[in-house]
Amino acid sequence: DGKYAIPASSLIIDTYLVGQEWAMGFALAQELEKRLPKTATTFKSRLREVAADCSFRLAEESYKKTDYADAIKRAEALVRTYPASPRVNEVLVLAANGALAIQDKGRALAFFQRVKQPGADVQVQTVLTSIALAEENYRFSEAYADLKRAAALPAAALTKAGVKTQDLHRKALLYAWVSGDDALLGRAVSDRTACASLGAECAKFGLTRAIYKKTSFREFSGPYARWAQALGKLEEASKLSLSELTQQLDLVTSLWSQVDP
Repeated sequence: DGKYAIPASSLIIDTYLVGQEWAMGFALAQELEKRLPKTATTFKSRLREVAADCSFRLAEESYKKTDYADAIKRAEALVRTYPASPRVNEVLVLAANGALAIQDKGRALAFFQRVKQPGADVQVQTVLTSIALAEENYRFSEAYADLKRAAALPAAALTKAGVKTQDLHRKALLYAWVSGDDALLGRAVSDRTACASLGAECAKFGLTRAIYKKTSFREFSGPYARWAQALGKLEEASKLSLSELTQQLDLVTSLWSQVDP
């Protein structure tokens, strides 16, 4: 009797949900949605909500059992079948973490990037995954950009993830150097926010950049001015006596370990 079908079905579903029988609840919700007439719009809408919620719980159970492949498979099915569900963002984050657990950073990043209006914590997870992927593929310019993006995120979210803003700035400086992009390194050593926290480290990279650009060492100032001046004198080696040249070479050699990043 249709008069009693919906109340009876609702009672059975509620029983499954209370008992956390997610697989049974999911199967019944899907079956009832197919059988009920189109006019039962309100109940059919609830059935879709129940099915999506049970689907999420099943993906969550698989994740907790470290069956990451199944968790990802269920997450993808939920997003595909119930795209309007409030569970979509949660299951995308779950799938991303599952992908990270199996060392699939590319897939993890794709899941993170599909989260709509992500909170600060998810933004941090997303950019850290992007950094790790860029590092893995030696794309240092991309890693630099992501590190700067990460450094601009809320400090509380970074701290929660075990990340220090100063460390992000330091790594960005290093990647600007190893990228081989002189313009990028120029921006890095001119970043006032980063250099305010890194101090002499910025000067060190700035000096090394100046050396490779063959700029005038005599005009260089800062923590390593003495070393720069010694190099400047070496530029005029033809004008130095043997003892003076030896003295300058010894000075440059002794200070090199302090300057080379």
